[in-house]
Amino acid sequence: MIMENVEQTEDKNSINDRIEENEKYFSEMLNTISSRVYFSEYYEPPKVHQYMRKKEKKENKRIRDEIVKKNKTEHYDPTKAYTINQMKFIVEKQEKNKGKQQPSRKRKQMGGKKDLKKTVGKKNSNEKEGKDALSRNQKRKEKNKRQHKLKMIAKAKKIKKAKKEKKIQDRLDYQARHSSVKYSKIDFGKKNKTDVKKRSLKSQLKEAEQIQNKIKNGDGMNLDKDVKSKLMKNALKKVKGVKVKDDVKRIKKTMKRVQKKKEKSKKKWNERNKQQKKEQKERMKKREVNLKKKKTRGKK
Repeated sequence: MIMENVEQTEDKNSINDRIEENEKYFSEMLNTISSRVYFSEYYEPPKVHQYMRKKEKKENKRIRDEIVKKNKTEHYDPTKAYTINQMKFIVEKQEKNKGKQQPSRKRKQMGGKKDLKKTVGKKNSNEKEGKDALSRNQKRKEKNKRQHKLKMIAKAKKIKKAKKEKKIQDRLDYQARHSSVKYSKIDFGKKNKTDVKKRSLKSQLKEAEQIQNKIKNGDGMNLDKDVKSKLMKNALKKVKGVKVKDDVKRIKKTMKRVQKKKEKSKKKWNERNKQQKKEQKERMKKREVNLKKKKTRGKK
């Protein structure tokens, strides 16, 4: 029985020791947290969205800027950097000083003035520190913004310049490929309009039929170099997806379509001419009738 009691008391003591240790640990942890976390007022800035009226939007922006400024100044306020234990100690000290003998009226006034000067000076210095910190942050942000803007402008100019140079180079390459005579003068201005005459469908059909007949008869190897190079170019164009008129059937089909279009427009033109002549005759007839009426009126 005695042994059991001893063990129980030992267990209780060990539990108490643990509780005390935990309490000490947590109080030390809390002591590291500054009082601004508990006592500083954080104001939620009003939201600004695109569907607001202009006046309301402007007012909300102004309030938001003021609140952000206030929150920042409170964050940098050194008077709110005390820990919980420090604040407890200050409160205890104030309570102890309450019971002590009050100083004389004159001394109190003198001390009050000095304290007031000190507090005012301290407050001003704190405000100044907070403002300085804010202005430094703002200056840094503005500087970063300016640098970023300049970088973006330089990048955009570089891209524009590269595009322009590529365009000019492509134009020069095109001129070099499609011109037999090379000139020393280079035009960097407007696009050079090359007056290339379109070949007629008849000549294209004739050429395509000749090549087709040679290939059918087995004379494909005896073709001219120009014809072979043209066939190669056409094949490459087809691979790239460019339209090439080298199929006899398709050329005939387009010729028929063009012919039909011409006939249709001719028919329309003839009908229009007939209509105009008809209207002209009617107007002439009407004029003659009106002239006869005038003559008869004049005789009367």
